Amino acid sequence: MGSLPLLASVLPDKQSFFLFPPLDTVFRTAAILLCVAVTFIVYFTSDLKFTKSGKRRFAVLFATVSVSVVGVGLFLVSHEQFVRTIDIPAKKETVTVSVGYTRTVFANRQFPNSTDWDMIRARGTSDEEIKRLWTEWSIIVARLALLFSYLLFLLPAIAAFSLGVLYQGLGAAPSP
Repeated sequence: MGSLPLLASVLPDKQSFFLFPPLDTVFRTAAILLCVAVTFIVYFTSDLKFTKSGKRRFAVLFATVSVSVVGVGLFLVSHEQFVRTIDIPAKKETVTVSVGYTRTVFANRQFPNSTDWDMIRARGTSDEEIKRLWTEWSIIVARLALLFSYLLFLLPAIAAFSLGVLYQGLGAAPSP
């Protein structure tokens, strides 16, 4: 589960956006480091009170899974709002990019009634062109929304799986 950002970096664009939002390597590196940190943190909880009680174990596991479900919902909304997939028939490939929510003056002047997809097809998918079409602040906010919603799904999911393994290793809870 924690290897999703890493796997996404070696897959083609068409498949990788299912595993990690279309963000650069800085975001991907941060996600991988946080995944590793969550895994270690969970294993260091083996002596805490909640691991000794069956009810508390369930409550912690339920809470982490619930947060993960909220994260999936927020990620789907962010993805719908800020991710655009463009087919490039000449190269027989698909490119996925993240965009902002506010268009620049240039974009409003050059593409007054165009869709996001039309603008990207006309200008290209490079980060430079994306920043020419959407304001820098709106791009930053959009990418942070994608990253945080993704991490809100991924990190609790990793914690839930890690807790499951930890609970199995600890055996039955000594108290109910």
